[in-house]
Amino acid sequence: MLAGILVAGILVAGGVVYFVNAESALLVAERGNGSAAPPVTARQADASPVSLPTAVERTPAIAPGLLTDQAASRKRAGPKAKSGNPTEKLFTDDPEPPGASDAMPERMADAGGSKPSNPDSGKSAAANKSTPAPNAAAPPNVTPEPPAASPEETAAIRKLLAAARSSLGERDFSGAEDELAQATLEATSPKLLDEVARFELLAGYYNDFWNAVRQHLGQLNAAETINVNGEELSIVEASPDKIIFRAAGKRHEYELGKLPGKLAFWLAKSWLDEGEPPSLVVLGAYHALDAKGDRQQARELFEQAGAKGLDVRLLLTELDANMNDK
Repeated sequence: MLAGILVAGILVAGGVVYFVNAESALLVAERGNGSAAPPVTARQADASPVSLPTAVERTPAIAPGLLTDQAASRKRAGPKAKSGNPTEKLFTDDPEPPGASDAMPERMADAGGSKPSNPDSGKSAAANKSTPAPNAAAPPNVTPEPPAASPEETAAIRKLLAAARSSLGERDFSGAEDELAQATLEATSPKLLDEVARFELLAGYYNDFWNAVRQHLGQLNAAETINVNGEELSIVEASPDKIIFRAAGKRHEYELGKLPGKLAFWLAKSWLDEGEPPSLVVLGAYHALDAKGDRQQARELFEQAGAKGLDVRLLLTELDANMNDK
């Protein structure tokens, strides 16, 4: 009944659909009956089945929920970067991509724009405005000269100095100290202050002289014999403020302030480093101020010290003033 009539048949085999003509369908039906397949004719060889689907098209259906998981996975991974410059930002709110800082210019100041301000620049500018230039002319600092001493003041100060010299000449150290202090308080003019300082310098050396005498006295021993200018003195007792000795069969006792000039000078000279400029000045101070001293000998000693490098100009000036008081 099927013979001679062209019909389209559908043969399903192994899940693959083939489109065949009527003759092919007849052959398939005969195989089903167990008969041998006739030889393939030339027409049959030319008839090709429809192209099979590709592997992608054969992908089985996706299980439920798989698409949702894949979408979530892509969302967690973030958007896919475009090809090209790897440092280009995809969105304006993206973080700075790695390596972006390398593309920045090395010197931002050269690219224009304002430079960062220095918080101390304002202070420095203000300080420079307030500070005058080094070469700016400063107002002259004129110190008014002190007024010259009046004749009354001059006479009063020189009278006090003369009294102090006289006290030292008599070895009244306490009285000389009071008179010198009074002169220092009352002197106001530079000239009078120089005169007070000059006398104080010489009086200091004179005090050194008597300190040398006192120390030497403290080193003398009883029964010791000393030779003072060719005269032998046998020590009976000695202390810094007193000496008792025997000379030419007589006993002699002196307090420090009453020592004979020759003995005092010998004690100081033997104690000091003889020939040194300071020692010469100390010995000269005795002759310059002591009542038993020799003013000419004082001048010679001061000049010897000056020849050895010591500045003795003030001492010589004071020596002249002391001689004028006599």
